[in-house]
Amino acid sequence: MLLVVSLSTLLGAITLCINLIWYIFLTPSMNDKPLYPRPLDLSLGWLLYVTAQLLAQLRTIFMLLPLIGQVTTFIILGRHYRRLWEGLPMQILRTLGEFVNLWLTWQCTNILLGAQPPSLLYMLLLAALFAESLRLIAQKGQMIVSACWQIIPHRAVVQLLRLWRVDWPFVQRYCHYYACSDQERIQYIIAVMRQRIRWDNELATKLAYVSGFRIVPSAHYLRAGHVRDVATGAIFVHASWTSDPWLLLGQALRRSPWMFDPRHLVRPFYYRTGANRLATLSVLCHARYCPPYAWYQFGHEIKAASSALIYCFLRRLGWNIEGMVQADGLYRFDPLVRWLAERFGYEQRSSSVRPLWNDTEVLVQIHQQSEQAANLTPLDIAQRYTYPLKYVEEVLWPQIASATKAGDSHCG
Repeated sequence: MLLVVSLSTLLGAITLCINLIWYIFLTPSMNDKPLYPRPLDLSLGWLLYVTAQLLAQLRTIFMLLPLIGQVTTFIILGRHYRRLWEGLPMQILRTLGEFVNLWLTWQCTNILLGAQPPSLLYMLLLAALFAESLRLIAQKGQMIVSACWQIIPHRAVVQLLRLWRVDWPFVQRYCHYYACSDQERIQYIIAVMRQRIRWDNELATKLAYVSGFRIVPSAHYLRAGHVRDVATGAIFVHASWTSDPWLLLGQALRRSPWMFDPRHLVRPFYYRTGANRLATLSVLCHARYCPPYAWYQFGHEIKAASSALIYCFLRRLGWNIEGMVQADGLYRFDPLVRWLAERFGYEQRSSSVRPLWNDTEVLVQIHQQSEQAANLTPLDIAQRYTYPLKYVEEVLWPQIASATKAGDSHCG
């Protein structure tokens, strides 16, 4: 047990030190040179991904208490559950609850097995405790660091540094970014991102689907759900997020809508057991571009893979509880709570929500509605059927034009 505590403390200290280096001394700058892709990046990304999958299997026991707490909260709040569950106070309570869950499991392990000689069960529980500790340090720890960094009045700090005429190179990088307005910051980060990926063709292809960031109200829930405009390639962010440039860079890697392009992932698709894997690998295999966010992503995957493991297991038993990504590009999390909400009539039943359209369905519908479709533009089609505009212009639109021309010739 002492070993687990020591390792967790060491990892927590390393996480804090690395964040201090990146946030204070390495603010993204247009003076940064483009990064060459290296085979080691891919190997490291896959190593982190596989490690997360293994750790996820160990920490499965930590899913029980949060699930009980979530269902209990739903029963208490009723139809107000979704609105309150996504609020900031509940998010803070959920984070605290995960640390309490770790502490309770820790205490139960000491009570039940502490007085016994080491056994296989005891070693497995220790491994599970370490996996969950590592997950909390990487995921929640990084979120706490980011949240704390966002509440710093950076523009006031910039004014003080300029008043004191501090001209160290890392201070100049800091001042150049944080003196900007929110809109100027997101434009600057997009420019930095384009500059740094210039020599990485694979990443440049994926980020070509990103047109920029769009600031949305703080009430807009961005931990899940409506996080991007697939058609235009705009990634939604809160204004406070502009105080964390590494968060913006990570979101560009994570939430680029390239996966909605059938050339990368066949539609319709699942999220947890489908798209999430591709998005996670996209971040982990390009960790050099945003190390703080990659560390968060590693911790997030330990948790996400636990759910994916259960979905796959139940699917093999013939019980598919994981819904596909919906036609509007959204994914409905928490299948048990969703099932309860449907039974109580709080939410629309999953059976009445259609998954993403595929190309064949789109072409057939446009052909059937030829008169109404005559005035459609590529952007209209992208928005209506949740496609990236890039894919519609390069693939779907030529097919539609060809089919329309053939139909006109046949009529003639």
